[in-house]
Amino acid sequence: MPLRLVLAAELEGHEDRVWQVSWDPTGLRLASCSGDKSVRIWTPLTQGRFFESNSTPEDTQAQQNQQRTHDNDMSKTWECVDTIDAAHKRTVRAVAFEPTRGRALATASFDGTTGIWEKEEGGDTYECIATLEGHENETKSVSWSSSGQLL
Repeated sequence: MPLRLVLAAELEGHEDRVWQVSWDPTGLRLASCSGDKSVRIWTPLTQGRFFESNSTPEDTQAQQNQQRTHDNDMSKTWECVDTIDAAHKRTVRAVAFEPTRGRALATASFDGTTGIWEKEEGGDTYECIATLEGHENETKSVSWSSSGQLL
């Protein structure tokens, strides 16, 4: 049976186009970045890792159809749990969770900087712990090494 993609949700909240999304290493959070200069952290309202499922694509499609009929708004299955407003001076083009613990988040922006953000355990907000400068132009991508030691 061929694999097929099925729309799971449409997350609304950014005021401009979304450029990239990134799962944290636990599979419990999704970060999105946007032309509105912000980063949003999302979690599914259901328990557990969102992308693990024992259901078949047909089951998933049936659940989606039922969900659409029930409340006609798939975004209600997700919640924005954190927002980093004005993360950069221009569009935030890329976002990536640190791959080992997922406490840190890196962002790349058209303002030519890369930001490293961290949320202390039990903390309320993400704090910028470093801003990397030196690119002559826009930074369009960011990625961590598998150890989480390098960007």
